[in-house]
Amino acid sequence: GGAACGRTRARRGMDLQPPAAHDSSPASAAGALEGSPPDAPASGGGGFTTLMIQHVPRDRTAWDVAGALGPELRPGDFDFLYVPGDGRRNIGLAFVNIPDPALALAARRRLETKRWMRGGTERPVKVCPAYVQGLIANLDQFMRKAAVSPGMLAHAPLVWLRGVQTRFHVALRVLGIPPAEG
Repeated sequence: GGAACGRTRARRGMDLQPPAAHDSSPASAAGALEGSPPDAPASGGGGFTTLMIQHVPRDRTAWDVAGALGPELRPGDFDFLYVPGDGRRNIGLAFVNIPDPALALAARRRLETKRWMRGGTERPVKVCPAYVQGLIANLDQFMRKAAVSPGMLAHAPLVWLRGVQTRFHVALRVLGIPPAEG
């Protein structure tokens, strides 16, 4: 999609659906998300692996989003899924890491053809490379933020190691990431 990634507002109670025959989506989002990269692969020539998905309905959990990603992605295709929020509502974003850059690019293209639906209201899915790339870097960033805001640990990302969903604290230990202090 040619639209720039940015902070957007999502509606409650939507489901991910293919787009309608007509497309009247706005060409750009309102405002920029702090730290989001340009709408291009990460530097280094290897492509991107972590996607930021926008317009996630605010009442959705990480498990709801994981289910909505199919058939484009299934657990095993990705190893990290985080839907930031306070446990009651998310902020309209999801972050998913797909270790295979070619699969990440293909998933991005397929997901961008979808819309979150609520009755007759459509909201286009916007997907762009996240600022932080890779499983370890995303877990490390989450733990740095959790050290400042310990309440975040109650709403930790979902993690899969070797295709198996793994408890967050176990994944940290296996990967050698220190626990949050604070």
